[in-house]
Amino acid sequence: MPLLCFFFLLACSLLVPHIASAQRLISVCAPDTSLGRWVAITEKRLIRYAGCAEEITCLECATVPEQLGGVALTDYFRQQLPPLQVQALTGMVLLDLNLDAAGVVCCRIIDNLTDQPHAQIRALHLDQVVARMPAWRPVRVDGRSVSSSTALRLVFRGQQGVKAEPFFPGGLHPMFTDTSGLRQSGWTFVTHPRVVSLDGQPGYVEFTFSISATGIIHSVTTTRTNASAAQESACRRALEGAQLQPTAGPTRATSSYYTFIFPGR
Repeated sequence: MPLLCFFFLLACSLLVPHIASAQRLISVCAPDTSLGRWVAITEKRLIRYAGCAEEITCLECATVPEQLGGVALTDYFRQQLPPLQVQALTGMVLLDLNLDAAGVVCCRIIDNLTDQPHAQIRALHLDQVVARMPAWRPVRVDGRSVSSSTALRLVFRGQQGVKAEPFFPGGLHPMFTDTSGLRQSGWTFVTHPRVVSLDGQPGYVEFTFSISATGIIHSVTTTRTNASAAQESACRRALEGAQLQPTAGPTRATSSYYTFIFPGR
């Protein structure tokens, strides 16, 4: 029976994506396992809010803007949060954010990584601060705007105030920083195509495309982006004009993907 429980727990940890679901399943068999304790500790850190759309089309692929309402991201939070309460905090708070197809932002979960109790963090009303944000540029998948999510990090530094920044590198989930799918295709770029941000905002454009047996890129399709149409067009031209060379062995027709990631200015 203990061995059966062990394999059941292992399957749960691999197959259940959400902590709450994992916690329910773990408690069935062995609530005192190290994984169970980790889930319990994590759950205690979380502050949950209702009202966000539960169905997200593009998980963790929204990009946190550098400016909100004409002010820098950090300055926005400094203006919105009560200074005395901010100065009493040290540590980090993670905001799990959902965006609808129009780019309207909603705070779903807060992960309290400070040493202060939840009541002190709740008093900041971060969910309301997020709800007052101007709409972000929405993510587009196959040419249509979709719901998406991301995470924002607030670092509280006592008398020095608060700093706000994207949680994911470059504003994107780390899986998107693997920008080129050419590794298994037998082709590589002579020079990687590069495009700067046209409007000064961070963002990305992900394309899929076909490669002929002679190394010509064609049939370029946008799979997802949060960039403007002009930015997407500039990226497309750069990709279509890129030159490929074979890595080894005979060349063949194939397909691949490429993601442009551009920081703001």
